[in-house]
Amino acid sequence: MADNSSLYKSAAGYAAVMAFYDANLKSWPVPYECFTLPTRYGETHLIASGSPDAPALVLMRGAGGNATLWAPDIAYLSRYFRVYALDVIGETGKSAPTRPSYKGPAYGEWLVDVFDALKIERANIAGTSRGGWLTLKIALYAPERVNRIVPMSAEGIAAVSSKFFLRMFRVLLFRNQAAVYNLLRFITPPDLPVNKDLMEERTIVYKHFRQSMNRPPLFTDDELCRISAPTLLVFGEHEGVYSVDAAIKRVTRLPNHFHIEIIPNAGHALDYDQPEIVNPRIVKFLRDGV
Repeated sequence: MADNSSLYKSAAGYAAVMAFYDANLKSWPVPYECFTLPTRYGETHLIASGSPDAPALVLMRGAGGNATLWAPDIAYLSRYFRVYALDVIGETGKSAPTRPSYKGPAYGEWLVDVFDALKIERANIAGTSRGGWLTLKIALYAPERVNRIVPMSAEGIAAVSSKFFLRMFRVLLFRNQAAVYNLLRFITPPDLPVNKDLMEERTIVYKHFRQSMNRPPLFTDDELCRISAPTLLVFGEHEGVYSVDAAIKRVTRLPNHFHIEIIPNAGHALDYDQPEIVNPRIVKFLRDGV
């Protein structure tokens, strides 16, 4: 396991988040293997589930997240795919603390190294939030390595809401449960409860983890038009971080292999809000392209 304790406020905080990670992994709902792979940006840890003979599906979570956050999805997705849930470098998992620039090819290079280490020629890819940005990045950087992609609640498509920024600022300022609840309540549909597992995870992460202050840039229309992989952009009806209307408008300017779907009664963490809708939709698109 890479020593990424430099990303935490204290040694005790690092130990607390790693203990939480290990406890969550013990309750992983399907059989799994863990791998640590070499890349030019340091070691990358992942959780693999599903038949090794099934098509490959690579998953990535957003800022401050890690592979264990795919627990609500993994039982369904691993029926159809060999699923590799990555701990993104520089985030809260067990990968290297490296945080290269979001500008330029670094994250594309990192993902190519992961594919090479896994001996994957081509894969389907899905990601949420910043993981959605990474999904688009690899499709832009190395199109020959990508089949189909599903960026969900993806960063890089529309500007971040000022209302979300305000709530996130309170979280980073106070780092207490009340501020985290206020944030999650904002990004959760009004008639759904805040997910207790996500609440517990986000509270411990925001308390101890040093969140990166850098943000990926918005993709330009030209960059998105250069992505050749069939793409399903998925947003929740009650998305609180980005404007859904702006995302829909953006897609009208893109080639017809870009599709957008709005999940009813879902927010930013849409696979937590509506897993019974989101996961079958991911599988259908990746298998059938529609």
